[in-house]
Amino acid sequence: MNFEQKPYSQPNAKPQQQPQQGQSPVEGTDAAAIIAARSAAVTRNRQKSERAALLRDVLRIVGVVVLVAGVGLIAHIKHKQTLEEERRQEQREEAERVARAKERAEREAKAEAARKERMAAIKAAEAEKLKRKEEEKRAREAKIEALRVQKENAKRFQSAQERFRGAALGLLAYAPASDVPAKVQDETWFSCLVPGGRSGAELYEIRALPGKDLHVTRLDAEGNAEEVKIEEFNSIASKNPFLLSKGGRCYYSPRDNGKWEMRLPVPAEGETLDPALNDFGDLCDVIRKRGIATASYGYEVYFREAGGFENRILFVPFGGKLNRSSIHSALQSTLASQGARGSNDAAVRARLNGGRIVIRRRKGNMR
Repeated sequence: MNFEQKPYSQPNAKPQQQPQQGQSPVEGTDAAAIIAARSAAVTRNRQKSERAALLRDVLRIVGVVVLVAGVGLIAHIKHKQTLEEERRQEQREEAERVARAKERAEREAKAEAARKERMAAIKAAEAEKLKRKEEEKRAREAKIEALRVQKENAKRFQSAQERFRGAALGLLAYAPASDVPAKVQDETWFSCLVPGGRSGAELYEIRALPGKDLHVTRLDAEGNAEEVKIEEFNSIASKNPFLLSKGGRCYYSPRDNGKWEMRLPVPAEGETLDPALNDFGDLCDVIRKRGIATASYGYEVYFREAGGFENRILFVPFGGKLNRSSIHSALQSTLASQGARGSNDAAVRARLNGGRIVIRRRKGNMR
C-alpha cells in the first residue's frame, strides 16, 4: 500500500492540450477530450482503489484493535478470574490455616485440660492420702486420748465409790449444813448413788460451790463420764431414793421425806420381816456391796395395843429381821420391866393376837 502524496487535481478538469502540429483544431480537441476523459477515469479508478485500500487498511486496523481489545479483555477477564481464584485459594488456605490452628489449639487445650486433670487427680489423690493420714493420725491420737480419759474416768469412778466405803449411814434430813450440797460454804465433792443401771445403782459425782449450781457427772466402771444438767439431776433425785456420801458419812434420802413407817399385824409363826429391805429396796444390796457402815442406822419397833396405846419394845439395826418369837420376847420383857400385868406367855400371846406392830426409822443419825 502506497501512502505517497500525489499532486491534487480536479477530477473533472480537462487538461489543456495544445493541438498537435498538423492537426486541425477540432481533431485536436476531441483527442484531448478523450485523453482527458481517460485520464480522469484512470484517476477516479486510482482514487477508488486508494479509498478501498484505505478502507481495508482501516478495517484491518479496526480488526486488529478489536482483536487486541478482545484479547486484552479476555486476558483481563482471565486475570480477574485468576486473581479471584487466587483470592479464593488464599481464603481457602487461610480457612485451612485457621481450621488447623483451631484444631491445634483445641488439641493443645484438650492436652492442657487432660494434663491439668491428671495433675488435679494426682493432687487430689495426694490430698486424699494426706487427709487419710491426718485422719488416721487424729483417730490414733483420739483413741489414745479416749483411752487416757477412760482410764482417768475409771480412776475417778473408783475414787467416787471409795467415798462410800466405811461411811456411816444416816438420814439426809438430819445431816449438818456442811454435808448438804446446796448449803456448803466451801468447794465440796460428793458421791451419789441412785438405784438403777446395770450395776444396780448409777453413780454421780457432784461438785458443790457456794451460791452456784451443782456440777454433776455420771460415771461408770468402764470409764464413761457424762455431764448431767442440774435440772435433770434434780428431777432424778426428786423421783428416786438415793445415797449421798461425803467425808466418811453417807446419807439416805428416801422418797417419803422422812414419813416412812410400817403398820402391820404381828408376823405369823415362820414369817420374817426385814424393815431395811422394805425401806431401802434395791439400795439394800448397794449398801452391802459398797461396804457402807450401817451400825448407826436402825428402826424402832412399837407394839400397838388393841386400844391404841403404843409401847416401844425393841430396836432393829439395818439388816435385822423380825419374827413372831422376837416380838413376843421383846413385848414380854418390856411389860415385865414396867411391872405391868399380863406379862406371862399366855397373856403376851393374847396381846399379840389383838394388837399390831409399828416400825419407824430412828430419828437422828446416832443410836
